[in-house]
Amino acid sequence: MAFRYLLLCLLAAVLVPEVAPAQVADMTGNWILNKKRSSWGSPGRPFDVILRIEHREPRLKYNGTITYDGDNSREFAYDGVIDGQPRAADRPAGSGTMTHQRIGPLEFKTEFRTASGQYVQTVSTVISRDGKTLTRSLRIETQEGVHRWTEVYDKK
Repeated sequence: MAFRYLLLCLLAAVLVPEVAPAQVADMTGNWILNKKRSSWGSPGRPFDVILRIEHREPRLKYNGTITYDGDNSREFAYDGVIDGQPRAADRPAGSGTMTHQRIGPLEFKTEFRTASGQYVQTVSTVISRDGKTLTRSLRIETQEGVHRWTEVYDKK
């Protein structure tokens, strides 16, 4: 009886693959906006976006440039962690808090909320399984209403 149990345990250890939690995808790289694959709502469509990401879970650091028509551009940056904790942040919409929360191995959610609560930006960022495409689905809620759009980036 003990021999059968030992044999069964040995077979299970050999035949059943080890189940490990899914590894978080590394988003590190230079990303270029794919305007053809992106979809825009009412916000002004940028001419170009370049995004540089350094990602070592839970650490996330990114910066980039958004260029609009007529060489009008603005810089953006973030240096923090994906841990679900709100932190003070300043954005063009004002001062408030920003939270980055891991949703799954290929996705995290970002929420920026002004101190007054009159501006809330929610972003779902997903990297493709092959690591070549980054998709950001944005939702901005203000007193004027809700705006949605999707940005698709290709890794360079």
